[in-house]
Amino acid sequence: MFRVLFPALLLAGCIAPPETPPPPPNGATVSHLGETYQIEATRYGWRVDVDGYPVSCRKPTVKDCYWSLRNYRAAQAKIESIDGNPG
Repeated sequence: MFRVLFPALLLAGCIAPPETPPPPPNGATVSHLGETYQIEATRYGWRVDVDGYPVSCRKPTVKDCYWSLRNYRAAQAKIESIDGNPG
């Protein structure tokens, strides 16, 4: 019986319980360089749409959405400066 029960318990310990969906942002926004962006919740977490591109927030908080937005904007500016493409 131990040979049957042990693998089943071991397998059950490896399976993670389903994650709960993130809380709704309730109309929260994030602002950067004078522009305001709406935060939306998806089943994978919060995100901000920037010029038609989804930017995922690290955690479902306004602070993390701000830093994700800021890092995205900084990366885009760096890419544009390398390419010589102003926009």
